[in-house]
Amino acid sequence: MEAATVGGGIGTMISNKWAATVASIWIQCTSGTPSTFGIYSSVLKSSQGYSQSTLDIVALFKDIGANVGILAGLMYSAVTYHRPYLGGPRLVILAGSVQCFLGFFLTWLTVVGVIHRPPVALVCLFMFFAGHSMPFFNTASVVTAVHNFRSYSGTGVGIMKGFLGLSGAILIQVYRTIFKGNPASFLLLVALVSTLNPLWLMWFVRVYDPDGKDERRHLDSFSLVIITIAAYLVAVIILESIFTFQLWARVLILTILLLLLSLPLWIAFRLLKNHDETKKIVGQATFSGIISCLAATAIKGKTLGIRQKAITRRKFEPFANIPNHQLLAIVSRFGVRYWFWFGHGE
Repeated sequence: MEAATVGGGIGTMISNKWAATVASIWIQCTSGTPSTFGIYSSVLKSSQGYSQSTLDIVALFKDIGANVGILAGLMYSAVTYHRPYLGGPRLVILAGSVQCFLGFFLTWLTVVGVIHRPPVALVCLFMFFAGHSMPFFNTASVVTAVHNFRSYSGTGVGIMKGFLGLSGAILIQVYRTIFKGNPASFLLLVALVSTLNPLWLMWFVRVYDPDGKDERRHLDSFSLVIITIAAYLVAVIILESIFTFQLWARVLILTILLLLLSLPLWIAFRLLKNHDETKKIVGQATFSGIISCLAATAIKGKTLGIRQKAITRRKFEPFANIPNHQLLAIVSRFGVRYWFWFGHGE
């Protein structure tokens, strides 16, 4: 029985809209790969002997892939609305991961010489796949957030777009800490990180029914995290332009960045913990407990000299069909003063 309870608790922790939100945020943090083209463009140009105009054509196909999201939208609608048994958003993320790996891994093989100077058209295709992965990640994360937070869909979209905008700077900080001065290795890093990260997180991205709760305060916490990370990255970039950091300083900068990126998980965990504690209190409430509260109220009222009227069946008829947990909520909200007023007002 205890094992079943623990298993159910873990299932509740990972199967809810907040877990889906955290997973979508972390996917977005590694999805902005098109904005990192400047890191590896020089090595791509030199290794392939491209002119600047040829490199511009390759970059154009990367941008076309990043901005054409029609297929991602059609696929999301097909597997989420019409055929949800196919996997929903996770299938869209899977398609994006495959394209991301193919695009960046084949580009890395080209740069390191394993694929010896392929035609420009083929390299353009590689870069198109690399850029076209972003709309799939973005569509799965953004549209799922819209459905999970229908009353605050604009805030949900802003959160996802905010982390997507920061993703390029995040990936560059990882590169400067681990592979600085080796842009070819950055291509391999992106091919692995931007593929594996969505693959293990996609299982948590699901569409959930709205529960009617006020979620604005919790969503604002995620927005605050975006502002904090953005301010931190701006400060780091400014300092990097003034000072030259040693390896230990770069490791420290990256460690702090990763800790900031873990804040969404802490927010979700805290929210779910508070929800479970409230649910536990409500589940333990019984009608006899409420009657005991009323009896204690009546005794205290007599001590204070307040005239108490008999609690008649007529007075409790309006509450006959109210569930026990709602009665407890009434008592908790209005307290003893409510029952004093109810007991002698007619």
